[in-house]
Amino acid sequence: MLSDPALAASDVLAVSRALAALLTRERADVYLTCSWSGDIDGTILWVAAAERLRLPVLTQARSLHIANREAVTTRQSEAGDVTMAAALPCMVEVTETINKPRYPTIKGKLAAKSKPITMLRLVDLGLSVADARSSSILVKLSPLAQRRRPIVVDDQDRAPQRIVEFLEARNLIR
Repeated sequence: MLSDPALAASDVLAVSRALAALLTRERADVYLTCSWSGDIDGTILWVAAAERLRLPVLTQARSLHIANREAVTTRQSEAGDVTMAAALPCMVEVTETINKPRYPTIKGKLAAKSKPITMLRLVDLGLSVADARSSSILVKLSPLAQRRRPIVVDDQDRAPQRIVEFLEARNLIR
């Protein structure tokens, strides 16, 4: 587990540097990742870390099969299912639909409790506080623009005319 206060104000590029350094300590054939909820930073982070490690990345995988030193994934697109493959080692970003949940056995839970968790800091990875500094600078922070208030038309008989008036007032129809 990587935990260092120096990473608290880091940008995605600085965190990807630390993540790449961490993954070099933990060699694997497949690194499974997921996107962060509500934004795309998760995918950007994993791709940036994989680039630093020169690993191929398969994103938005809803299925994963590994055979013959190759990872094959399927992702859903507007045009249909897309199948992608990459040689191992690689990084795979999975979606919540990847597999059905499997619940641990009591034996598995006990084994997990006995596993040590190593807490690492940047210095343990050969990095300094300077490596965690953001290369981006916050120039300005503006409050969100106020949203327009909706126009509610309760009279169903008058609704079509109100829509036409609304569109005409904005020169969207004539």
